[in-house]
Amino acid sequence: MKRSHQNLRNCCLLSICFFFFLGDLQADSFKEEVDSLIARLRSLRNTDVQYERKSDWSRLSSRFQTMLKTMPMGDSKSRAMFHYAVVEREIGERAQDSEKLRLSAELFEKMSTADTQHELADDALHSAYLIYRDLLHEEASVARIKNDFSDVFPRSELIFLLDTNEAGVEGKRRHSSQKNRGDSEKPLIFLDPGHGGEDEGAVGVSGIREKDLVLTLAKLVEKELIKSGCCRVALSREYDAFIPLFERTALANRLGAELFVSLHVNAHEENAAKARGFEVYYVSNESNPKAIELVSRENRQMQETQGFGVQTFLSELYWRGAIEISKPFAHKMYSTLRKKLPKESDGMEIVGRGVHSAPFFVLFGAEMPAVLLELFFATHPDDAFLLSTPQFRNQLAQAIVQGIQEELTE
Repeated sequence: MKRSHQNLRNCCLLSICFFFFLGDLQADSFKEEVDSLIARLRSLRNTDVQYERKSDWSRLSSRFQTMLKTMPMGDSKSRAMFHYAVVEREIGERAQDSEKLRLSAELFEKMSTADTQHELADDALHSAYLIYRDLLHEEASVARIKNDFSDVFPRSELIFLLDTNEAGVEGKRRHSSQKNRGDSEKPLIFLDPGHGGEDEGAVGVSGIREKDLVLTLAKLVEKELIKSGCCRVALSREYDAFIPLFERTALANRLGAELFVSLHVNAHEENAAKARGFEVYYVSNESNPKAIELVSRENRQMQETQGFGVQTFLSELYWRGAIEISKPFAHKMYSTLRKKLPKESDGMEIVGRGVHSAPFFVLFGAEMPAVLLELFFATHPDDAFLLSTPQFRNQLAQAIVQGIQEELTE
C-alpha cells in the first residue's frame, strides 16, 4: 500500500514537472516570433514616418493581437503586449486617431499591472501617462497615474520625469518628415540614449544602470530643446528597447538630422574609487590608451550582435569626412559643459576629463556632426550620487542643450 502511495506521489510530481516544462517550452516557442515582430515594428517605425504603408502597420497590429490570445503568461507575453501598445501608439499618432491612442494607453496600463516585476513595466505606465497627458489631454488619467506611479514603481528612474516633463513635449517631438508640422523648417537634433533592452550598459553604485540614466537624461534634453523653440528632436529609443548601433545613425541620416548626440554613462571597475568626471568623444580610427577599455565596452553590442570589425567602416568613415565635421562640435560641447556646469555640487567637485577621439561604432556613418558624451562614472560614489540627484540632472541637461544651441548658431 505504501509503495502504491509512493508511486502515485512520484507520478504526480512527474506530471507537475512535465506541466511546468511544457509551459516553459510553450513560452520559449513564442520568443522568436515576438522578436521577429519587434524587429518588424522597429523597421516600420524607422522607415515609414509619413504613414504611407498603412496595410503593413495594420497587419503588424493584427499579428500581435492574434498571438497574444494564445500566449501563456511570461516574459514573452509581457514584451508582446508592450510592443503591441507601441504599434497602436505609432498608428494613432501617424493617423491622428484618438481611438488607437486610447487603445495604446489602455494596453500599456494593462501590461504594467499584469507584470509589475517586468523590466518594461515602468516604461509601460510612463508611456500611458504621456499619451493621456500630451495626446489625449485627459487630466483625470494623468493625475491617477502620477499619483500611483511611485507606489507601484518606487525605484524607477521615470518617477523623476513625471514631475519635470511639460505638457505637449511628447506630442511635438515626432520625426522631422511627418506632415502637417508647422515648424518643419527647424533643424532636427537626434538624441541617442545609449544601450537599452538586454544591453544594460554600465552598472554602478547601488545598482544604477546606464540604460536607465541616459534615457532619463535624453528626455530632459528633449524637453529643454523643444521648450527653447530652436529645433525639433528625435530619439533613437523612447523606452527600454534594444536598438542595434548601426540603425541609430542610419535613422538620423534618413531623417536629415543636423546634429547627432549619443548619451552614455562611464564605468571603471578596476579603478572605481578614482575614475570620475565627464568626457566628450568624436569618431576616428585612433584612440588613446585610456579609451581602449571604454571603446571595447561601448562597441560590444555591435561585436556580439553583428560580428563587424572596426576596419569594415574606416573607408566610409573618412569618405564622409566624419572627423572633420565632428571634432569642432566635440570641442564646443566640452567647453560649454565646463562653463555651464558648476565647479562643484553638494560639496563634490565636477571633473572634466577632456575631448578625445575613438572608434565608436555608434558614430560611424553619421552624415552630420556627431559626438558621444560619457557623462560621469556610475561606478564612482560621488558621480553616482550626482547622477541620482534631480537638480544636477537638470543642470546637466541644460548644459547639453546650451552646447547644441551654440553649435546650431555657428
